[in-house]
Amino acid sequence: MLLTMLHAENGDVIDLLIAEALAAVIPRQNDATPPAWGAVEATLRGAALPPGGCPYIVHMNAGGEVDMLQYASQHGLLVMGETCRKYYSSRAEQLQRSDGAKWICSPPVRTSTDNERCGMD
Repeated sequence: MLLTMLHAENGDVIDLLIAEALAAVIPRQNDATPPAWGAVEATLRGAALPPGGCPYIVHMNAGGEVDMLQYASQHGLLVMGETCRKYYSSRAEQLQRSDGAKWICSPPVRTSTDNERCGMD
């Protein structure tokens, strides 16, 4: 068995959204580039790696990623995932504040709902 570590994101989508965000140049755009749905899509794609692999999804922070791991597991695929400590105390809503730049990270912080789905609240 081979353990494959995967940071699940969609690079094509990120490139497009970063170009749009650079025009705005505000912290709020950080949670939109990359979008949570891109990470969810990439998580499912990663879970479908060839048999014999064991994807280990790192830096999970979107609730849909948890759903994709559950889906893959229910269909007999061996997958694992983990999150980061910074997502336990940070929320996308904080990017709206005047000091919102303090919460910029990659992957970006998500909503309180995502944190709850990932078991962080």
